[in-house]
Amino acid sequence: MSTAPIGGDGHCGGLRGLVAGLWLPALAGLAAAAPPPEGSGVLLRNPEFVHAATATPPIPQWHFRERTGGTALVLPPGGRGAVLVSAGDTSRGDLLSSGLSLPPFRNLEVRVEFEAVFGSPVLFVGVRPSEDPVPVDQMPLPVPAPGERAGASVRIHTGASEGPYSLQLSILGTGVLRVHRVEAVAVGPYRHPERPAFVLDIQGDEPAPDGELRWKAIGKLRTVWGFPDLVVRHFTQITEQDLLDTCPGLLLVSGISPDITSAATYAPRREAIRLLTRYPAPLVAICGGHQNLARIHGSRLLELPEKVVGPTRLTVGGQDPLFEGLTRLPLLVLDQRHRFSLAQAPAGATVLASSENVPCEILAYDGRPWYSFQGHPETGWHEASPEATVLWRNLLRIFGLAE
Repeated sequence: MSTAPIGGDGHCGGLRGLVAGLWLPALAGLAAAAPPPEGSGVLLRNPEFVHAATATPPIPQWHFRERTGGTALVLPPGGRGAVLVSAGDTSRGDLLSSGLSLPPFRNLEVRVEFEAVFGSPVLFVGVRPSEDPVPVDQMPLPVPAPGERAGASVRIHTGASEGPYSLQLSILGTGVLRVHRVEAVAVGPYRHPERPAFVLDIQGDEPAPDGELRWKAIGKLRTVWGFPDLVVRHFTQITEQDLLDTCPGLLLVSGISPDITSAATYAPRREAIRLLTRYPAPLVAICGGHQNLARIHGSRLLELPEKVVGPTRLTVGGQDPLFEGLTRLPLLVLDQRHRFSLAQAPAGATVLASSENVPCEILAYDGRPWYSFQGHPETGWHEASPEATVLWRNLLRIFGLAE
């Protein structure tokens, strides 16, 4: 037996030792890997999860990477199968395949056979460009009961990159999983949005030079979800004609970096957001955009004792199609960077999630295709917030923009 931890802490080490002492002697080997049929695209049958030095087709190599601490990989006797260990809600480890030749915006059907050895960890299945740590798409599998072997499938898609792509199995939460088998098949094109997205930039007091996209992470709308264009207008420049000319399928309001409490900062941004919301299209507002949209509708700001930075545990308190497919509910982890919070929800909005110090983490506006987030669902995808990818997937489905 060999172990392959990448970093880790004492808790993880104890967890890994318990797995090795109690479970590994009983692990059986897997059948040999079968070659993919001719012309099948990507088809992985019973691959062996082994060290790169002894890897076999159809996936030449699998590599383990610890992303956020407290995770490890344990190889059973014979090197077949993989035991993944995770020690906390924000721990994450990824098992990555070698590069696969896949075209842009292609759907993959991925089936995994696995079991929960103990605890209640979550297994996400994703796909990412082999040279980029951030996944294009990822979905969680249902959590089996401890000791239960389960098989489950998800559909994910490649992005704008020409590849190569790697499959990714990610463990999160507390417990141990054993992966037995992975099977993936390319099943047709991904149906992406047909109309551009329109971004209202309220970050700085002045426009970015040469139309530069300051909000880098929102570029995923184009590279991941396939929007044909991303039109950006600063709040000092937006006009009604901009919206009519763009004919956007989705509106977005960015975060804000200046002092959000001053009247001089708020007033011109308020008017730009009001103009934006008169256009009949779905809307997503994030961080400072979330706060300003709510203030326009009657909410007020609350200064927090200290700035909130990094992955934060939210509690989902409402049922909404936004959370479809998530398996750790009511827990939801989102990346955060803010010093202020809304004191209460505005009239006509429903609180869908809250956190320890923030009562309005996610809002849905009644009767309107509007959602807003105090946190940042556009970041953290490759770290402690894989659910953020699912939130975007669900938003586009709710709005009828993508499959």
